[in-house]
Amino acid sequence: MASRITAKTVDSALESFNTMLNLPTEYGEQGHVFLQQQNGYNNIYQQEGPGCRGLAYGLTMREAYEWVAAAMQGIQMAKGMDTSR
Repeated sequence: MASRITAKTVDSALESFNTMLNLPTEYGEQGHVFLQQQNGYNNIYQQEGPGCRGLAYGLTMREAYEWVAAAMQGIQMAKGMDTSR
């Protein structure tokens, strides 16, 4: 049986995500990526200028966690790629 994914789980993953990209880990700072719950769904935003930019919308908590996990895997893959070509 799959474990329950909570907002705390996703927030923790997003903190790691922000750290991997050298983005701020504090809410409200320029570039910070965070989870916002609205109308029973979860959205992932990035702080940009006076507002924020949407990265993913209408997710369940599990989908939000999987989105962050996939993004972190992509970052790890990109860092491991040979860019000398």
